[in-house]
Amino acid sequence: MIFLLALGLAALPGCDSSMPKPPAGQSVESLTLGTSRVDLSSLIWIAKDRGYFTDQGLDINFKFYESGHLAVKGLLAGHLDLATASEFAAVRSFTERADLRIISVLDRSEDQRLVARKDRGVSQASDLRGKRIGLAKGSSSEYYLHVMSALDQIPLQELEIVDVLPSEQVKAITKGDIDAALVWEPFATAAKRDLGTNGVSWSGQSGLRDYWLLLSTSEVVGKRAGAIRQFLTALVLAEDFIKMNNPEAKRIVANELGDKFEDSLWPNHRFKLDLDRSLLLKMEAEIIWLKAQQESQFFNVSDLQELIHFDSLKSVRPEKIELLH
Repeated sequence: MIFLLALGLAALPGCDSSMPKPPAGQSVESLTLGTSRVDLSSLIWIAKDRGYFTDQGLDINFKFYESGHLAVKGLLAGHLDLATASEFAAVRSFTERADLRIISVLDRSEDQRLVARKDRGVSQASDLRGKRIGLAKGSSSEYYLHVMSALDQIPLQELEIVDVLPSEQVKAITKGDIDAALVWEPFATAAKRDLGTNGVSWSGQSGLRDYWLLLSTSEVVGKRAGAIRQFLTALVLAEDFIKMNNPEAKRIVANELGDKFEDSLWPNHRFKLDLDRSLLLKMEAEIIWLKAQQESQFFNVSDLQELIHFDSLKSVRPEKIELLH
């Protein structure tokens, strides 16, 4: 009975057999991917564990970065073929490098939190005045702090911002070197856990959602179109696997991330490949904010769609593209 059930599941649309595999004997292509060991990249961990990259004739070389904006720097320096990062890290890089390209959204999430020390008199956002707040400058945390300060009517000059990478933020807030930290998971949970009863936290994104993106450059997408298409095919299979085998998908990601995986955060994510209008709207708001910060160079909002590479996702799952192009 179990054997027959397994055969039936294998025949369902969206299972491993539903996507074409490269012809037998086709040479293996290598891609270098820069990403972070976080659950935002769960489609990648599942494709790796399930052998979908191998099935598509790909050899993926992983390079790991603590933050997406550092992965983007590696990509633009020519060290990577592909990178993952938030849409804010991409927008900020667009202001300097017009050759960055968005290939697809991988995940939507709300996993950044403001963690603070109660013994520094912080229990709500209004208490942040005059406090030292750690965050990774150049990342979406910087944007979210500005959104929070605007909503809570806290002048930015009354906040002391300290540029600290996520893992160092956990150490800094535990030691008392900073009063609060705006940081993404799993670092936010680690900081709150280390503070114990002295810690307080709340959502750091003010109801907004992060878009975790797959990125490349115009040069790479031009030269490696076939390999990128195979990479996306593997991710489509991973997305289908999550839909049909959610508990097993969660187990695979937990095994990949080890103590960096937080089971309670799994429902915060929407693992889905697509390109839609909501992504553009979020980036438009961020460009307007960057202009207000008097950054050196800018794209016009109207130019944003030119920075999206549609062809790869269109060749794999055209129905996932909701933008006119």
